[in-house]
Amino acid sequence: MQRRYLGTEKYKLRNHRIGWKPSHEEIFSVSVKTKLLIPLFLESALALRFELVSRNHNSLRFLKKSNDLLDRKLITIRVVGESKVFIQSKSLIVTLWDIGRNYENVLLLKRVSEKILAESSKEELEQLVDEDFSSEDFRGSIQLPLPKKNSQKGIGLVIVYGVIGVVASAIMSAITFHNEWYFLFIAEEIVFGITLSVLMSKGIRKSNYLNSNVLLILSVFFSLLIILSTRIFEFFMHSPSYQEMINSFIIFWQNKIDEGFYYLNVHFRSGSLYLLWCFQFIVVAVFSNKVLKREILKYERDRVPGEVLSWIHHALNKGDSEEQIRSVMSKLGWNKKSDQDQAFRAIEASAELNYLEKVS
Repeated sequence: MQRRYLGTEKYKLRNHRIGWKPSHEEIFSVSVKTKLLIPLFLESALALRFELVSRNHNSLRFLKKSNDLLDRKLITIRVVGESKVFIQSKSLIVTLWDIGRNYENVLLLKRVSEKILAESSKEELEQLVDEDFSSEDFRGSIQLPLPKKNSQKGIGLVIVYGVIGVVASAIMSAITFHNEWYFLFIAEEIVFGITLSVLMSKGIRKSNYLNSNVLLILSVFFSLLIILSTRIFEFFMHSPSYQEMINSFIIFWQNKIDEGFYYLNVHFRSGSLYLLWCFQFIVVAVFSNKVLKREILKYERDRVPGEVLSWIHHALNKGDSEEQIRSVMSKLGWNKKSDQDQAFRAIEASAELNYLEKVS
């Protein structure tokens, strides 16, 4: 269905966005009453299978999920004037280039809303208007667990656990290269990537450090460090004395690179080690980032009590706005905005994890 609405628009370079977390936004008028804008775009977004994250009287937020982690987008829709609406699609993680996907999301919402307007009568459009949700159901003997005290201790513990993973992985990798066990190569690099991310996640849970962009970049740096450290440990295994290690490190690797290596009786000649090391880095970095992203989401979900998440899910499904939910939460011990933000971020993380479990 989506391809029918897009035509060739998404393939035009002018519609691509470049940035740390690329985004595309537009403000445009819709030929409908202002009170109908939110229900109209709610209907449009749900038709596109975007997942509702939060809503209030003049704005909506959705999560666009995809098999591709780089295609995860946060969609914001907000009424900004008489029959005018603001729509933004923003990448959730560092992508640098969105390949036109943010523009695509905005265009899809515009065209699906136009289709709904064209095919609906005035009476049908009026029926889309939201009811005035009250917080009557919130009254009574509701009790929620109090927020956990999670003070952030900095990134130090994450680095310590990461270094442990680097050293352990580099030693094992050096043993493999030293003995020329190349048949273990791919499986071993996957294990290194997973091990590194699991150890980093332990540091995350102990330190409560959750800057996901920094953590993902750090995992790439640690992946590179594994490759470099492997070269050092492999050299140690060939050097009988400390003095020889100091004097001949560069000469040793120049000779190794010139010689290449043998695998299955095939001689991979000069320079082929560079390709092998690059491949090693890519495998470790990809798997460490993939697993670390999932571990970050799990921690963001788990640090909020399950009873609170279930209650917020129930309230959102009934149509209560984010403002209403926050108002009730403040009366139930969740009076700090940071705690409330943490709870809503846990809802987003839970939705992403559910999706990952379905596609994996």
